[in-house]
Amino acid sequence: MDKELLFKRKASEATREVPIADIGIVLVRALSQGEVSRAKDDKDYESALLADALLDPELTQDEARQWLDTAPAGDTVSVMDAIAELSGLKEGAQKSGVPGVRGQRRR
Repeated sequence: MDKELLFKRKASEATREVPIADIGIVLVRALSQGEVSRAKDDKDYESALLADALLDPELTQDEARQWLDTAPAGDTVSVMDAIAELSGLKEGAQKSGVPGVRGQRRR
């Protein structure tokens, strides 16, 4: 395999509209591995993910935290689920189904 192909591969540009009951729709996008890794290093993981993934409305990390602190849990769960699915982070997304491959490193 040509490693340059790996470097050219980008995160999905897919977006999804997520309905928020009685308010309207928010638009989210997939996150790259780099964005997910940076968010994991942030003390406020969820708000960092939301600030990166929300396209409409755009929110700063502080605004995302404000929304997380006040919104019904179901609203934010549905948005986070959509982000995770678009980003390939849902449970089982990375399972190869090939026995004996996981955890082994090629030399």
